[in-house]
Amino acid sequence: MTRARFCRTCKKLRELLRHQLIHGYATVNPGTVWNIVQNALPGLLTAVKALLDELED
Repeated sequence: MTRARFCRTCKKLRELLRHQLIHGYATVNPGTVWNIVQNALPGLLTAVKALLDELED
């Protein structure tokens, strides 16, 4: 995984969470947040691991 792809993954996750929290106007649905965590964070974790592996080489 390239650094650019990793950064895009981080940006996408940040945008998803920000949109939900900012535009939810105090009506944040815990199920939606949990869905983001379940579906976006595993990909982010994979990206972080791949980037760390690249940095070690």
